[in-house]
Amino acid sequence: MLFADVPFGKITLKARDIFMEKEDLKDVVRDLCIQQGFYILVVRSDAKRYTVFCATAGCRWILHACLLADGITWAIKSIIVPNHRSNGFKPYNKMANADWAAKKMIGDIRRKPDLLRGKHLNDKINERFRVKLKKFALYKTIELVLSKINGTHDESYAQIAKYAEVIKVTNPESCAICLTTVVAAPEQSLQLKSLFLSFKAQFCGLMDGCRHFIGVSLTVLKGKYGGVLLSAAALDGNNELFPIAVAFVESPDIEG
Repeated sequence: MLFADVPFGKITLKARDIFMEKEDLKDVVRDLCIQQGFYILVVRSDAKRYTVFCATAGCRWILHACLLADGITWAIKSIIVPNHRSNGFKPYNKMANADWAAKKMIGDIRRKPDLLRGKHLNDKINERFRVKLKKFALYKTIELVLSKINGTHDESYAQIAKYAEVIKVTNPESCAICLTTVVAAPEQSLQLKSLFLSFKAQFCGLMDGCRHFIGVSLTVLKGKYGGVLLSAAALDGNNELFPIAVAFVESPDIEG
């Protein structure tokens, strides 16, 4: 039997419960712990066996599961629950980590992006599961959810060279220059060195409707990849900024 995102008070475990994969079993055990306000210690977790016990002093709650003969399905072989001595619900539970919260809350965040605000998300988690996350785990949850919804920076950076080529094909006379270098370690891959983008419409707008003034701004990127983002803009006939081009370069030595 598989348990998805079910409300508290509905999760029960007994011997001979069946799970298609070990991760399904571990997810349900985690949900049970959070539901009942305790956490576990793992005695054994290998390719064929999974045994855990309650970490509460004096509690003898133990669960043992193993892999069945088909090599895929897991089953709970025994579960001992002699007067489980939970200390009651506490605001924070070690079992409620960022990975768990991201799985549980991604649907809510898709429907209501306002939950991406840390306090709102923590309030929603507390409302549904009666637990809260520490600040670090909370922002890690937001990071995980955003990466699942929007993709990661690694995935986006890997597409930049292809993006430049697509611009040349779909926007003739536009300028798209992407320079990369090969990195040998730990495995051979391309690393972005510089990028310059300017669309034909921007160049035409500069020549036909802008004042003879161009300003350049610089922003040092503080994320994983670093570098410097440059942007150029002019003033149009209404004295408003008209973007001309954008570029990315490796971080220079900036003084002052």
